[in-house]
Amino acid sequence: MSSSPKAKFAPRSPRPPPAFTEAERHAFAFGEEVRGLAVGIVDAAIAEIDFEGARDPKVYGLALLCRSTSNFQGALTMAREGQAVECRALVRSCFENLILV
Repeated sequence: MSSSPKAKFAPRSPRPPPAFTEAERHAFAFGEEVRGLAVGIVDAAIAEIDFEGARDPKVYGLALLCRSTSNFQGALTMAREGQAVECRALVRSCFENLILV
């Protein structure tokens, strides 16, 4: 029985936040404004759910909007952290939600 040396992994040190250009800061501010508007729409919505089998498309639209706002917030966070692949995946799901609506 041979004992193989165990690999030791050092914890990654956190990366410093990336420096943003003026255009990027403006884009993030605009993204936060759009997210705030979407949250305001969700807050103002009154969903009347009927359990008798009637399907209201407004309820589905509201549910997709809720899902899109959380995905969009995640995409903004991932973009700020420099996580391009994860950001693109979340933005793609926002577009898929748009197609579903």
